[in-house]
Amino acid sequence: MSVKDLFDDKKPYKLLSSENLENLGTEVESSGNLEERTEEKNRFIPVVNFQFPENFARYGKAEKYYEDSFNRITDDYPYDGSLREQTQFRNDSSYLDLYIFDRKYPRTTGHAIFSPNGWGTPTATTPAGLALPSIVEFVQVKGGPNQAPDEFLNQSVSKQFPESNKYDPDLNRESNLKFDFNQGVTVEFWMNKGAFVSSTSFEVPFMLSNEDSGSFRIGLATSLSGPTQSSLYAIWTSGSTSNLVNYNGIENQEFTGSWHHFAFTFQNSGSNVVSKAYLDGELKDTQTSAGGAINEVTGALKANVGAARKMDYPSSVFYDVPADGYGKLSGSIDEFRYWKTVRSSKEIGRYWFTQTGGGTNDDIANTDLGVYFKFNEGITGDTSIDSKALDYSGRISNGIWTGYSAQSRNTSSAIDEYFGKTVESKDPIIYATHPDVVEAKTQLMNSGSEYDFQNNASIYNSIPSWIVDE
Repeated sequence: MSVKDLFDDKKPYKLLSSENLENLGTEVESSGNLEERTEEKNRFIPVVNFQFPENFARYGKAEKYYEDSFNRITDDYPYDGSLREQTQFRNDSSYLDLYIFDRKYPRTTGHAIFSPNGWGTPTATTPAGLALPSIVEFVQVKGGPNQAPDEFLNQSVSKQFPESNKYDPDLNRESNLKFDFNQGVTVEFWMNKGAFVSSTSFEVPFMLSNEDSGSFRIGLATSLSGPTQSSLYAIWTSGSTSNLVNYNGIENQEFTGSWHHFAFTFQNSGSNVVSKAYLDGELKDTQTSAGGAINEVTGALKANVGAARKMDYPSSVFYDVPADGYGKLSGSIDEFRYWKTVRSSKEIGRYWFTQTGGGTNDDIANTDLGVYFKFNEGITGDTSIDSKALDYSGRISNGIWTGYSAQSRNTSSAIDEYFGKTVESKDPIIYATHPDVVEAKTQLMNSGSEYDFQNNASIYNSIPSWIVDE
């Protein structure tokens, strides 16, 4: 074959069409991300050590260069953006920005711990056996659409905090907790259960409800014992329809003392609901509930991670939960994701041990992602900040952490601990007040200031002192 043949339309050797590019893009999130990654790969990066100001600050102030680069990351990095948006951020960055972002800017992983100081003592118990602990703990998220946090509404809003959720039903930009088994729901998370507690018959890693007849719960039956008995179950209710399924194939020893990834899918199939349970990316059980399909559940949807959610089910007192906090989890959660669709076995198998992109408010690639808690924002030591679980989906579904204590967060990674090596990519800490960010920024600015003082080529140093003082 000659080079000429490559340009012959009659030959099969042709460049990818835009349609093929879009299909290929689904394998790497989107065609837009593929284009940004290609631009990043082809970009020339000079071999310069930006740690030393004399290598790049000729006439300007190195202190100001360092400050601006740090501020750009804390102000503009799309921590909850799509992979395309995050790659675009890199492509729009200066060489100094990239150096600080890759080499100097603090990053971390993390996970949430429920009952770090003990489960507590039961103060009330439902007919079903859910107990309310004396120490109430859970992360609660509202379905929305949501506004930006109050502290950003009355000032110039940076790129990372849009003012409100876009509402577009055609692109699945509705409630972030949309509960519609017609199009399906997927819930996945890493969990290290720890020992079961005897104070409650059930523990609840996740529950969603509209406080009325609509609810959806994934729970653990703590009263079961024996290595071959399953503890996992799911309950959903809507109107007068209720269903309960118990999952097989996941044994009790998979819960206690180690991290594992759990995923559950739900979808109407005719007059039934088909539910699947996955462990560490592998399909373990498929349950078909004959209790009847359910329509979309609407209303003021809220969800709790780490405990049951309040609901009043008039058809059966068995499903009632008098208040938030019953059935508190004794264990840890990481990488929690709520999807407003059914994830395929391929998708779960591909992403159970890694992260996914967000950006659902601005990018159409991940609009099925409703809520995404990584717990990777770090620990500032300020409870008013640390008690907020940042949502990484791009829809500002930040969680409010009731019962938060200094022991409720840990900066280790469930994924890394499972594999025994570094697998999870650390996220940049976007809080400018985080001690690690303050320290790293101060060190670089001080080194820049010291250099600026003795840099005779600096334009600033050439200005008469009376002007500088003024």
